[in-house]
This record gives sequence, C-alpha cells and structure tokens, in this order.
Amino acid sequence: MVPIRPLKIFYLQTDLEYPYIKERLQQLKFDDKSLELISKNLIITPKTSLLLNSQGVEEVKDIIAERLDVKTVDIIAIDTLRGVFDFNQYKGENSNSSMFCFLKDRVEKLRSITNPSCGIILTHNTNKVSKKSLVEEPFQNFSGA
Repeated sequence: MVPIRPLKIFYLQTDLEYPYIKERLQQLKFDDKSLELISKNLIITPKTSLLLNSQGVEEVKDIIAERLDVKTVDIIAIDTLRGVFDFNQYKGENSNSSMFCFLKDRVEKLRSITNPSCGIILTHNTNKVSKKSLVEEPFQNFSGA
C-alpha cells in the first residue's frame, strides 16, 4: 500500500539525545530526493521529559505547529509510552483502567486537537527476557497494561 502523498509524521521520543538520533539516521543512507521529503515531512524530537498531562498535550500540539500545520499531521508516534505517562494522575501503567483513562483523556485529546483522522503509534518496552522465553511466551514479556 502506497500513500497518495508523503505522510507528515511527528515522532515524540523520550530516550535518545540529538547526536545519537543524527548518527542513527545517517546510517540509513537516504538518497537526495528522500532526504528532501524527510526534511519536510518528519519531525523527531530530541530527548524529551514531557508528561502527557493536560499541559503536555498542548505543548505537543505547539511543537508540531512549529513545523507542520497540526491539522495535516498523518501520524503521531510516541516513544515510549512510559516516558510520557502521567503517574501523578493515573495510578500506574500496569492498571488497565488507568491506561484506558490515559489513552482516552490524553492520547485521544491530542488527536482531537490536531488531526482527528491521524494515526497514533505508541511504543512500550518489553521486559528483558531470554530468547527461549520470548519464543515460548511472546506476549508474557510486555511491560505494563
């Protein structure tokens, strides 16, 4: 499946400093045409310590607005969910009801004030496990709800 136009992607990440992101992207060796498209359509934040609370939702919208029309963003990726999870408001990431409320109150709020049709990608770490355990019980190794 090929999109009819280049997708506008906002990647909010909480783990990597800018120099490491740059190094990783340079290893991908994009051609000039691709680099031009990427520079216009992909925003990757440097390491962010932003909580996705009511203020954080507005801050993310403002960060997107610095480079894109917020109503045209196609994909919002959040890496990692734990890095933006509001532990003060929601008891913990291991509670299904807390996670549901966080997704509804924060992630859906972000989508509604940007592009209600955009896709949301959330990453969530897995527990450190052996290869054997991963093969035998792949879904038992996720961390959180």
